[in-house]
Amino acid sequence: MINHNLKFVFIQIPKTGTTSISEALLSTNPEQMDSLDKNADNWKHMSATQAKKILKQQGKEPSDYFFFSFVRNPYTRLFSLYNFINNTIRDYEKYVKYVDPGKPKRQGWEEWLELCYEIIKSNPTFKSYIQNHKGEVEMDDYRHFLFDDGANAMDFIGRFENLQNDFDKVCDKIGIKRSRLDYLNSSVYRHGLRKHHYHSAYDNETIEIVAKKFKENLKLFNYKFDQ
Repeated sequence: MINHNLKFVFIQIPKTGTTSISEALLSTNPEQMDSLDKNADNWKHMSATQAKKILKQQGKEPSDYFFFSFVRNPYTRLFSLYNFINNTIRDYEKYVKYVDPGKPKRQGWEEWLELCYEIIKSNPTFKSYIQNHKGEVEMDDYRHFLFDDGANAMDFIGRFENLQNDFDKVCDKIGIKRSRLDYLNSSVYRHGLRKHHYHSAYDNETIEIVAKKFKENLKLFNYKFDQ
């Protein structure tokens, strides 16, 4: 998300509270919001490098903009992602049951649904999902989003674990009124998953798998499993 009036760029890493933050930003000053080109690949989850390229193409100077993003403990993020995939299938089943089948679907919905079904079919449990997790290397590595030319390109990096307080800091910095975040699109808090703490979903094997696969992310932001 790019805002030319308030001079900020929000780099959105999937499953780090981006939906809640985006909705809060859009609802505060909707007439001032200029988003990235939705026809571009991964327009919602563009990296800092991609955002800077777009700004330069528009004749803007990236250094004039406040770049910010949010990160999350990889252990809870993977748990949330798996539940989100499950929820997508449940929501679609409700969709086809109660909604006019002739109603146009969202662009890319069929492809996303097909991917979700394939993931759950191959990985009926969270453990098997972790064991077989391949994902997209770029989408899993925070450095892909936050770094440009090998260096951190962010002016501020908030944490999902401190979402409201860190979002307040962003509001103060970009000069808008603080607003309360609604936890939209939250996999953990939907479908009765509120009480299922991520600790119980892991065992020693899956803890070690994540520790190896996400070694750099864990080290960079000092995340640990028992946190």
